Amino acid sequence: MANYNIIGGDGKEYGPVTEAEIRQWIAEGRLNAASQAKAESDSEWRSLGIFPEFAGAFSAASGPAPIAEDPGVLNEGDYELDVFGSISRGWEIFKNNLGTLVGAGVVYLALLIATYLAVSLVTRLLSGGSDPATLMSPAYQAANLMVQIFLVPLVQGPLVAGFYFLILKVIREQPVGVGDLFAGFQRSFAPSYLCAMLVALVAGLSFLPFNWVCNSKLAPVLEQMQHTQPDQMKDMVRQVFEIFLNSFPVFFLCCLPAIFFAVNWFFALALTADRQLTAGAALKTSWKMVMRHWWQIFGLIVLVGLLNVAGLFMCCVGLLFTIPLGMTATMVAYEVIFTRKKA
Repeated sequence: MANYNIIGGDGKEYGPVTEAEIRQWIAEGRLNAASQAKAESDSEWRSLGIFPEFAGAFSAASGPAPIAEDPGVLNEGDYELDVFGSISRGWEIFKNNLGTLVGAGVVYLALLIATYLAVSLVTRLLSGGSDPATLMSPAYQAANLMVQIFLVPLVQGPLVAGFYFLILKVIREQPVGVGDLFAGFQRSFAPSYLCAMLVALVAGLSFLPFNWVCNSKLAPVLEQMQHTQPDQMKDMVRQVFEIFLNSFPVFFLCCLPAIFFAVNWFFALALTADRQLTAGAALKTSWKMVMRHWWQIFGLIVLVGLLNVAGLFMCCVGLLFTIPLGMTATMVAYEVIFTRKKA
């Protein structure tokens, strides 16, 4: 059995101690997931919550996360987040609960795809057409923006919140049922909808300059392409490519505020379902905690995004695995940040 060294709440190093001793200290409340530990084979200190062998001990010691009526309780203290450790522990939890998480992921993706297909149809009906020129028209762009901001979050917000809630129950080794995927609709429909709507609103407003610059140049070319002979199509495609290339600086600048707000509010949906906070409290709490280690959270999101890109390249089938895996890793980070903070 491996031995460990531990840094206690008093800042002093203890050890080597056995796994059984650490489990006892966790049960007594002397150690938490943010306590620093190092196995004999480790070269660096890591948060104790990252070690998969102690996941069950923390669940038994803490039980379900309490619902905090005052969100200020969640803001006390700092946290130590191991980004790669979160991915590693997320993988351990994912492979040990493969059927549950992949099954929930299939339903989750199916509902999201159905939602986007439905809103795409609504957008085309509102704008009055589906040819390329119409899709670039101001009427279509305005209809699409309104649908993305106000209609999509009606399903997306509670659905994402519910998936996070289900994953948190898996992490905490609590019984999981099919209905947990829809917990966002039952426990926090209004707050999760408002949070998702605000994120969509900020993103939509952030990209308005890019949409205006790109679409104003692209619409005439697409209109012309409908009457272009096949032998001239190559030149038209080149013009479309040049428009996108020339618009990239504007796109990059538009990304900055959208990314900044999205990262700061990244945990808001999980907070609405798990802690049943209001939309305002969830957004404020997520913002405050993320800002303490913004680049670490951003790095975690980038790594999860790269996982999903890899899943996309595997004929999209890989997304059935990479999306629940990535969401599990982010909920491992959520547990460290909001539930078990540094002593």
